[in-house]
Amino acid sequence: MALAIAAEWDAQTCAKRGIEPATMPLMTLVSTAIDQIQFDRETAIENSMKYFPTDSALFHTDDTDRILLSKQRQHLNPAVRWMSRLLRKEIPTTSSVSGRIQHAPETTAAIESILRKMVCSLYISSSFYFIFLITIVCLFVVG
Repeated sequence: MALAIAAEWDAQTCAKRGIEPATMPLMTLVSTAIDQIQFDRETAIENSMKYFPTDSALFHTDDTDRILLSKQRQHLNPAVRWMSRLLRKEIPTTSSVSGRIQHAPETTAAIESILRKMVCSLYISSSFYFIFLITIVCLFVVG
């Protein structure tokens, strides 16, 4: 993950424009996750679970943006399938840009169970997408 973030920083080459956070999505996500870590274990778990129905890895574009949709299918779908296999529960995706995904109660319970097994609350992010972020970065760097 550090290499991917370093590459984002290395790409900041325009002295006139300066640092452009919009071109650094991994840095933004990691910084957000670090800033939102909870020291109270129960609060951290509750906050994490609030983000599951709106996790950006689960919201794909529609067919009108074929390039982005292709990238989402290539990079996000393997992470979602991996997580589904890990949980032995279906994690649906959607092309709707509004609302929240209604996950099956067993899926939500399985996610919460994983969070509860984490030993230290410092490792529990306030946003569920951090779990997917790690997986996606591993797919880019390792795979």
